[in-house]
Amino acid sequence: MKYQPKVNLLNKDDGLEKEFFYLGPNACNYHIYVGVVQDEKQLFPNDKLIQFLVRHPDTHKTVYWPCYYLSTLQECNRGLCLDGGNEQWNLEKNMVDEVKSYFGNF
Repeated sequence: MKYQPKVNLLNKDDGLEKEFFYLGPNACNYHIYVGVVQDEKQLFPNDKLIQFLVRHPDTHKTVYWPCYYLSTLQECNRGLCLDGGNEQWNLEKNMVDEVKSYFGNF
């Protein structure tokens, strides 16, 4: 993931432009991006807040997801479902492992 292009995207929810890394397409060919969120008010200031976004392959509509603490992701030993029951928003285990590895050393 270190060598993937960085993408600056404006998050309409909070009005902040954030830097995301392209993680790749999931099994449904939706494009997954991941980034670290800086928040002075976060509950655990020594833990990184990780945010995912998912881009539709045809319409390019982008959906932002709530943040996860890196320590929570470190405990995850399988894929991650960002929205229950919707396969297009699933992350496979290898994607979660890549996020844990990269941001754990970031």
